[in-house]
Amino acid sequence: MGASEVARQLYGLPRADFISARNAQVRELKGTDPELARQVAGFTKPSAAADLVNRLVRARTDLVDEVGDLGVRLRSAQRRSEAAELRGLDQERRALVNRAVDAAREVAEGSATDATLRDVEQTVWAAVVDAGAHAAFRAGVLVRPMAPGGFGDVDVSASSAVPVEVDTSAEDVAPVRSRSPRSATKKEAPARTGPTAAQQEARRKARRDVDAATEDLAGAEQAAAEAARLAEESEQLSTDLQQERDELRERLTVLEREARDTARQAKERQAAARTAERERRTAADRLDRARRRMAQAEES
Repeated sequence: MGASEVARQLYGLPRADFISARNAQVRELKGTDPELARQVAGFTKPSAAADLVNRLVRARTDLVDEVGDLGVRLRSAQRRSEAAELRGLDQERRALVNRAVDAAREVAEGSATDATLRDVEQTVWAAVVDAGAHAAFRAGVLVRPMAPGGFGDVDVSASSAVPVEVDTSAEDVAPVRSRSPRSATKKEAPARTGPTAAQQEARRKARRDVDAATEDLAGAEQAAAEAARLAEESEQLSTDLQQERDELRERLTVLEREARDTARQAKERQAAARTAERERRTAADRLDRARRRMAQAEES
């Protein structure tokens, strides 16, 4: 069993049980696989959002597959610079992310905060636009949420408990949407006069404005998600430290009790040793006296 398998098991447990389960796993592995024990000891407790995403992945494998499929099609359209197709796929992306957030809300059974759901939204968005992020998403071992970087690469090194393998086998296949039979049998429409230069410039400007507004919105959403994530991380760190403090206190209480029991046992054994030594000396004295009497009797 490797680190990935152990991570898959641990990050599938309830978040409240993570630290105790991880520590128990480390103790078990120390005697058989010290290197794996060291890796497992480095696993950190997932944030609330990462934990919810991990649970979502396990509960809704259909959504995981949809995210992967849409990502392949979206990146293919981007490579081919298909602006019209990209706009349609972006609408699909927004609808799919919304459905994923709704599914996460159901998995959380109403306990997820708005900040947590925003982090889930950003994580699913990242999994759509980046193959590496989707691999980390699919693995279900996230410790921190992810955030999209437009259509650029997503750094998952701080988000995944273990490195993940990225499957790019489908990335080189550009999906082609065939025309419907109805559209294929339509008569060709009469040729239209092309747009004037002014109309073309107006369209280009409108596209630039849309692209700029989309980029600004993505940046604002990412900044808001990052601020919420940092606040949640601080809260989580405080909770984790308190939990570890409580565990250490409990362990200290056990050790102090064992120390008192050992000290009492040591005193009892020392007293028993002194008693045994006195009895030994008494027996030795009796033996000496008996031998002297025997010697005197033999001489007389």
